[in-house]
Amino acid sequence: MSWKSCRTLIAKLCRRIAESGYDPEVIVGIGMGGIPLSLALRYSLGRIQWETLILRKYPEAPLVGSPPPPSPSLEGRGAVEGASHQGRGVVDGSPPQGGGQLPQDCGEGKLEILNCTTLHIEGKRILIVDDILGSGDTLALAKVVLARRSPLALRTAVLFADRGRLDQVDYWGMGVTVETQGPWRELMEIMC
Repeated sequence: MSWKSCRTLIAKLCRRIAESGYDPEVIVGIGMGGIPLSLALRYSLGRIQWETLILRKYPEAPLVGSPPPPSPSLEGRGAVEGASHQGRGVVDGSPPQGGGQLPQDCGEGKLEILNCTTLHIEGKRILIVDDILGSGDTLALAKVVLARRSPLALRTAVLFADRGRLDQVDYWGMGVTVETQGPWRELMEIMC
């Protein structure tokens, strides 16, 4: 997808949000792919408060209750509020036990919460933003994690949504049948 097509799709997504009457006070971008889109929506919707929630997907993870795998990027981060795993795709919202980030089963691997300590969303209307809705696991975990922080309302937006899962997201730019990616994905691959 070109940057021009992407801008057109972002404008369409903004119109859908505005026409719905939902007035988010905080935009929360899901890292990494949702961050560029969340910044574009923040600018287009005229919102000041912007937060990020970084989740990492990895193929193998310890069982829940085990300490997280050693990783230089996680050292010194301490405990993070999040959702615990109780069977595939089910989250119960209970706090982690043992002081580490617990993985969330997401079919092809695990989702791990890397940051969540500085989100200030209590009593506010929140819009969670990611670039792609595929399996729905990332948005499901993000909703559980953010709901624990007592927002007034919580809605979701993505640029590309699997047509078979449109019921899992409040706003989408384009329904797709194959994995589509925004042009920023290439930039992120170069930078990482």
